[in-house]
Amino acid sequence: MNTTSGSRLGTSLKDTAASISPFTPEFLSDIAATNVNDMLAYAANAELNAGDSEGAGFNNPRDFSSAGGEPFRIRGIPGGVSTDHVENAAPQDLYNIERAEVASGPNSILFGSGDVGGLVSLSGKKANVARNKYSAQAQFGSWASQRYTTDLNQVLVPRTLAVRLNALYRDAKAWRKYEFSDAKRASGAVTYRPFKRTTLSASYEDGLTVSSVGLKWNTTDQISRWVAAGRPLSDATTADTAKGFSSQGANQRFTYFTQDGFVSNQRNELRSNIAPGTADTLLAPQIFPYDVNWAGPQTRLSRDFNNYQVSLEHKFSESFTAQGIYLKNETKAKARSFVYNGTVMDFLGDPNLTIPAPSGTGTVANPRAGQLYLETNQLGDATETENEIKRLSVAYSFDLGKWFGSHRVAAMGENAVQHKHTASRREILVDQLNRPLANVTAPENAQNLLYRRTYVTEGDFSTYALTGLYTPLAPFAYNGLTVSSRYINTGDLSSVKDIDSTMLAAQSAWFKNRLATTLGYRRDAIVYLDTTSGRVTDAADPA
Repeated sequence: MNTTSGSRLGTSLKDTAASISPFTPEFLSDIAATNVNDMLAYAANAELNAGDSEGAGFNNPRDFSSAGGEPFRIRGIPGGVSTDHVENAAPQDLYNIERAEVASGPNSILFGSGDVGGLVSLSGKKANVARNKYSAQAQFGSWASQRYTTDLNQVLVPRTLAVRLNALYRDAKAWRKYEFSDAKRASGAVTYRPFKRTTLSASYEDGLTVSSVGLKWNTTDQISRWVAAGRPLSDATTADTAKGFSSQGANQRFTYFTQDGFVSNQRNELRSNIAPGTADTLLAPQIFPYDVNWAGPQTRLSRDFNNYQVSLEHKFSESFTAQGIYLKNETKAKARSFVYNGTVMDFLGDPNLTIPAPSGTGTVANPRAGQLYLETNQLGDATETENEIKRLSVAYSFDLGKWFGSHRVAAMGENAVQHKHTASRREILVDQLNRPLANVTAPENAQNLLYRRTYVTEGDFSTYALTGLYTPLAPFAYNGLTVSSRYINTGDLSSVKDIDSTMLAAQSAWFKNRLATTLGYRRDAIVYLDTTSGRVTDAADPA
């Protein structure tokens, strides 16, 4: 079996001085692998990412935003994925993949800068001019999961022209309530051989995936001391550690009671607290289960993407081949997520007998006194990524006889440009003149934010999740103002990465193929340009 991950030269595995695990279509079908994570369960030294240890710190999850996260690790170090030897921000699925290889360790000579752990190299399906092929597959699983794929290859002119269509539909739930992963994707490919030694190939894919977001663990304990004290209720405004509650503080804290449909300013109101107990301790599953994604039904990550490529290959002789290729992919990812406390979400109790009236004047009886709840803010962000690659490569093989061996040499020149734009936004409250409700000079200030609270029905674990997190808020009256919510940008980053690469690789077989040597040289000239946004505070500034 040959590999391109070891030398870019279609080298035999036995002559490759690297740990490489190839996956053929037949094997991937046998293990019912549908994505990279499924496949990696059968790869050497690879492990799936469960959010337990990542580059930004232990237990720092990265799969709840539009940026996504590392899907796997090789030898404990994050690895990367390339499709047809190029970077692609689109989610990976094997429905249109012909072959996959897992190469452990750094691969900078072959693939440029990338993840140190290693690389999963995917090769897309191409139209086959030799024979027709028609297949369809339906896959059903637990929790009402279903997946349908088709693979249709049609030869239009024998050994000259063929087209291929691959399509995917997936509706997948998971063992955790409110966890799902849906997809609609289709790709088409055409291969044309106008001459015996010339091959023109093109392909295009378009797709949309929508999946749940959330942390992979349950919530942390902020209730045990209050519960042990008998769930005392109070109208106090100061902390009482013996009773297990503390104050929300003197700043404005507008909170939307999602199930009751009103906003109350929880300034100086109480909440349960385990202080001076240990913070960030996960609750026992009999108190808060693991099989509920507490991020709820309204959080999600959607990724709309397309990619296409055109390649022209010509064999000048049996030993000399040249190829030119152009690839482009675009991904638009949007996350409707949430704000959490460090790496956790607190589970809280409400000890308030009364709460401030929604009108801003006086107090009203707390309809949720003594109940448990979850509370957070909206966190929306979007990332748009575009990769454009132009590559020219040549390969030449020659044999110098018994003593001087046989040799293959490849050279490549490539230009890869990536444009990326990321924007994040938060929900705040404004008056009828569109002015922030509490801090006009700093709209993103915490006192302007709208907190959204969901109370649970104890014992009914299906309710242990945020509901109404993205339900539109109707305008309401507060202290003579008409208040509504709006979104503001809290971060905006644009970047350009321009890489000019040259590579030379050679493999030789000596002494009747008893000794194999591989040499390589690569140079990447990388230019980064990052720009970020800032607020103009000078009213006279023409910007």
